Amino acid sequence: MKSCGDPSCPRLLSDYGPRFCTKHMPRKRKSASKRLYGRSWQKARRTHLQTYPLCLDPFKTHHPVIVAATIVDHALPHSENDELFWTQAFWGSLCAPCHSRKTTRIDPYITRREFAACVSEAASSGVHVCVVVCQAVIKRQGRNLARQAMLNRKLRPEEQAT
Repeated sequence: MKSCGDPSCPRLLSDYGPRFCTKHMPRKRKSASKRLYGRSWQKARRTHLQTYPLCLDPFKTHHPVIVAATIVDHALPHSENDELFWTQAFWGSLCAPCHSRKTTRIDPYITRREFAACVSEAASSGVHVCVVVCQAVIKRQGRNLARQAMLNRKLRPEEQAT
């Protein structure tokens, strides 16, 4: 007998069966075509990369080098929403490192309200919405870090006094 692959689960399983119990069995991800990434997307992606072949460099890491884009990013995570998925104004050409960085550091933190403000700013400034979104989230995170550092500085004298 072996325990379930989830460290918090006490259930015992057969040595020859699955790694997880039924409660902790990982869900299978839908196929790419069922997540809207079928032939239509491949064709649209190819056309977009031919039209916009360079990485938008939303983190200003490539300067002065020009890098070719390999991925079409959705500036707002679409969560399989058909309308958001196919809104080309929200597509941005990114290289793989920029896309990975945006997906892990920006996408989980962008709110719909903040995205709407970024779309307005992008329209008025002429900067791509993907770049504006990255800058807005980074700025907000920077303010939060500065606020936290200020609070930490205020706490230190009290800690030393005790």
